[in-house]
Amino acid sequence: MLQEYISNPMKRNKQLLQRGLPLQDEAHVAFWSEIIENTEGSPLQKMQACLPQLCIPIEEGVSHRKSYKDVVLRGALFADAGFDEIAKYEDPDAITLHMYTHDAGSLPVVETSNYNDFEHLNRALARKCEPVRIADGIHASFIAGLPNPGRMLQLQVKASQRGEPWGSAMQRLLNEDKTNFYDKIVLMYTSPYGNVPASDVGLSELDWIEKSSLLRVEHEMTHYATNRMLGSFRLNIHDELLADFMGFTSSLGFFSADLFFLAMGIDGDCIPINCRFRNYCQELDEDEIQKVLLMSRCSAFNLEKISKALPDGFSRSAVLLALGMYGIKEMGEDSFVEHFLDAFV
Repeated sequence: MLQEYISNPMKRNKQLLQRGLPLQDEAHVAFWSEIIENTEGSPLQKMQACLPQLCIPIEEGVSHRKSYKDVVLRGALFADAGFDEIAKYEDPDAITLHMYTHDAGSLPVVETSNYNDFEHLNRALARKCEPVRIADGIHASFIAGLPNPGRMLQLQVKASQRGEPWGSAMQRLLNEDKTNFYDKIVLMYTSPYGNVPASDVGLSELDWIEKSSLLRVEHEMTHYATNRMLGSFRLNIHDELLADFMGFTSSLGFFSADLFFLAMGIDGDCIPINCRFRNYCQELDEDEIQKVLLMSRCSAFNLEKISKALPDGFSRSAVLLALGMYGIKEMGEDSFVEHFLDAFV
């Protein structure tokens, strides 16, 4: 299991990358840009109008009910589906929605400063409205494969106007681009990154909160980038090292190995039961987890050295594409820093 875990499946999507950066936005992005810029209502109301799963109360087994499937998968109106009540949020005015631009393509970003609402949004959008436990320390998610009934209805109307049967239109659109039917978004909770106190970073609380939001969105957009440009996104410490490297260097201007492990909940060689680190190596036994921790330490300290040696104004996407070619074991080797910088700088 360990050998499979530390293998590196990332490979450049040469056909996509040869078109140049930034990549063209995926099909769902134009819909979200229109929602953000040209529709009435609060951010939550705008989202509920096209994502009725945000109206469905979080309940055990709700995703198996006909009413859920009718609303989320078949485009039925929430008001006609027979739900007893609409979902409630503690602080709906704290929910924001904006578009974030990245070389891998833009994505809509949903953010809230209320943790209970973050959990609710996560369960509604990524867990089919089921009361699944959200792991401790997880304050952001890159959500892919999100059904959007509002956008599906819009596509149906356009097909009808063209005189194209919906069945054939749906198959054509799916073959052209899967994001014609399944959206991707970033969801975030406004908080200190990894629950690390501002005093440990040497910043004021306000500065650390602001930098944490930038760090978090760049982290999640890195997952989107590796998924799209390198063909891989996994719950794996290798992915987290790359995402935090890109997030730290964007927000703080450098990568810190010590801060990486603090944000992972690691205390020395101890890996607490509920720490964030464990969320990314769930399939491993204790001995294997300790080996991954050792490899990740070597990799993190090498990445810190690289972040300090990169020239001002370096191409962030070029660095990510280059780093993505190395697995966690290779990144931790003694010769890695010199080898990487010789090839890149």
